[in-house]
Amino acid sequence: MYEVWKDVVGYEGLYQVSNKGRIRSLGRLIPHKRGFRKIKSKTMKLQEDAYGYFTVSLYKNKKRKIKKVHRIVAEAFLNNPGKLATVHHKNENKKDNSIGNLEFCSSPDNSRLSFNKRVMGVNSKTKEIIYFNSTREADSYGFNSCNISLCCNGKIQKHRGFKWKYVERK
Repeated sequence: MYEVWKDVVGYEGLYQVSNKGRIRSLGRLIPHKRGFRKIKSKTMKLQEDAYGYFTVSLYKNKKRKIKKVHRIVAEAFLNNPGKLATVHHKNENKKDNSIGNLEFCSSPDNSRLSFNKRVMGVNSKTKEIIYFNSTREADSYGFNSCNISLCCNGKIQKHRGFKWKYVERK
């Protein structure tokens, strides 16, 4: 896939985003004490937020805004005729911000997609394996769906003696 660049919405002439999820600043002259200062074009360094999403700091009129990269990509490349509020990662990988992995959806749909992921737990001591059709189903067996999600997303190691991960539905 060729890399295609478009202006970041709201930051035209300052930053561009690619269909592969990269962000770059554009070369430009900015006012300085003694005239103008030349800023070179460069690929921006992405930061990971507390929820595992890549973010980037964008500046306009001396004001900084931290924006999520997947939203920047979606706003630049995807049509959103229904004016849906949420950008969903199709493969559940928050670090894959390529255009083919993103779609707009409603907040309820995004929650439904997230809660209906099949999970597998492996007991660290006995190696017993258990499966649940969703984290909500695991709730009804005495597990905590939030803690299972934290395990699956690499934020904590174990929950109730089990290591957890998302698994594909068959």
